[in-house]
Parts: sequence; C-alpha cells; structure tokens
Amino acid sequence: MAKVELKKLWKKYGKVEAVKGIDLSIQDREFVAFLGPSGCGKTSTMRMIAGLEKITGGEIYIGDRLVNELDPGTRNIAMAFESYALYPPMTVFDNIAFPLRAMKYPENEIKSRVQRLAEILELTDIMAKYPKGLSGGHQQRVSLARALVRDADVYLLDEPISHLDTKMRNRMRAELKRIHGELGKTMIYVTHDQVEALAMADKVVVMNFGVIQQVGTPQEIYFKPQNLFVADFVGEPPMNFVDCSIELKEKSFILLFSGHSVEIHDEQKVAKLRELENVLSKKWIFGIRPTNLQIFKDESNNSSSLIPGIIYAVEPLGDSKIVHVLYGDKSLLIETTPDFIGSEDEKIFLKIDSDYLLLFDKETEQMVL
Repeated sequence: MAKVELKKLWKKYGKVEAVKGIDLSIQDREFVAFLGPSGCGKTSTMRMIAGLEKITGGEIYIGDRLVNELDPGTRNIAMAFESYALYPPMTVFDNIAFPLRAMKYPENEIKSRVQRLAEILELTDIMAKYPKGLSGGHQQRVSLARALVRDADVYLLDEPISHLDTKMRNRMRAELKRIHGELGKTMIYVTHDQVEALAMADKVVVMNFGVIQQVGTPQEIYFKPQNLFVADFVGEPPMNFVDCSIELKEKSFILLFSGHSVEIHDEQKVAKLRELENVLSKKWIFGIRPTNLQIFKDESNNSSSLIPGIIYAVEPLGDSKIVHVLYGDKSLLIETTPDFIGSEDEKIFLKIDSDYLLLFDKETEQMVL
C-alpha cells in the first residue's frame, strides 16, 4: 500500500511560512495534482514528502510508515523535476538506467524497461547522446523517463513537462495518464497549469499561500469551487465576477449591480437564499463563466433577465470567439461560437444561464450557492 498522509504539515523558511499546517490524505494508486500559482507551497509540500526538505512540524506517512526522519533513498519514491538534474558524463540510456543499476536489476530487464519508456517518450533516436547535446525538452523527457522506469511506491512529478512544446505536452498528458493506469501506483503531480491538473488527475488539491483551498475531482473543482480564489484560478477564459446586492421575491431573486438588475427564476436557489442570514444587507459577488453567457442583438428574448452592454473587442480563437463586453465602467467576457459576428461599440444584450450562476459572500469569499 502506498497511501500518503499529511498531518498538520508545516514548512518555514526563516520567518516565511511556505506551508501552514495542512492535512491531506492521498489514497493508494491515486493520481493527485497539486495546483496553484508560484509560491503557493505546492513544491515545498512535495519536497517534504520526498525528504528533500526538512519539515518544520507535522507528520508524513507513506503507507504505514512515519517517514519524517527517513532519507529520500529509503522512502521508495521516484522523482522527476523541472530542473532535469541529469548526469552529464552519462548517455541518455545510462541516465534512464541509472536507478535500476543502483538497485542491481539484471541488464536484460534494464534494457527492456528503458526501451519501453524511450518509445513512449520518443527518445529512441537519442539514446547514445549526452545531456549537453540535448534540447531542454529532450532533457526533461529523459528526466521523466528516469523517474518512471523505477518500481517505486510513490512517483513525485514536479512540473515534469513544462519545457515541452504544446504538441508534445498535449501528448504527454495522455501518456502520463495511461502510464499511471498501467503502473497502478500513487502519483503526485505538481503544476501551475490548470489544464494539466484537470486533464490528468483523479483528485486536484488547489493551494494558495501555503493553505489548501479545496480538494476535489476535476469536475468539482471546476463546477463547484468553494471560494473566490479557486473560482478565479481555475478556468480559461477566467470566470466573470460582479459585485451585487440581492432582492428576494417569492419564486425568484434579483441581482442588483452597477445600475442594472437581472431576475433569476430558480426556486431551488431562492430556497437556499432564504435559509441564510442577512441576505438583503450583505455584500455579494456573483460569478458566471464566459461559456454560460449568451449574446442577443435585441431584447425581445426575456428582457427582465438581460444585461445591456457594448462590445469592446472580439478575439477569434479558431473554434470559438471571446467577446469583451462593457456595461458601465465594468466588463464581462463571453465565449461564443466561431460564427458570431459583432463589431466594436455595437450594442448587445447578455443573458445569464442561471443553472451555472455562483454566488459568493464578499466578506468571507466563500461560495454560498
């Protein structure tokens, strides 16, 4: 079993608190992504699991073993990092084979394992080359192969494909997911790229300022963010946020913002709002993703739920268009179909898909519905 448990884990660098008492349970064979911006504590957390950073406080378990004081070599982990860390005097083949030779594997098995990963990572034509003659992308793939060739309990991957070009990065996401399924081992993947995290992981751990903001499946993280940070960080193009107040009616509620009002006919959301305290006096923020706004050229379609606006700019992105719309001195992003035709300064109307409307308490920044 390679379950990983973090209990009240802290890391301080002098007076700087990089990781602030986090608790996390990673199940055996799970693929977990640590997702967050630079400085959020994700790499420090992974390096403590690896034994490369001494913990300030708390406990780390791999399987049933408390590993706080164990050296990296005795934790049965495999690591791949953004910084490659290849051995310059060794060929690509020997770099990949190094951990197997250190563990006294037979040469025929070493050759078989190395060749298999070389084919997957498209390294077969450079096996006799040395690191100094390789591009950054090739070096990163060699580093990844050296980690995956081992039979470890836990694989720790820190931005392992960040230096690859877009086409190779897309392929490697699929390959890593497939390799994880074949190995059946626990993988922890550190990234700032939300696409990587959502595409590959069984579970995503969103971090910021050394604190876990939310743990959930990719669908939960995307569709049910627990706070404003997660809602803002996850999603491209980013979610729209609008300061508002609320007026409750019998079977609907009205969002009031910037001189505009939009009535939302959703009895289930109304019922949830009635259960909350100080709904009318609170300050709120509603969030809506660009894909959940519709553009109309006139207000004949349910005018009570339309937001008037002016097109500021249109960005063609091939299979979609991003439309920037001004309402007063604020703006909204709308993702629409590639056949949308709109011009700058054109007056349009927007409709919110209330099924995907999120409401946040402005003071606590927590999602309430």
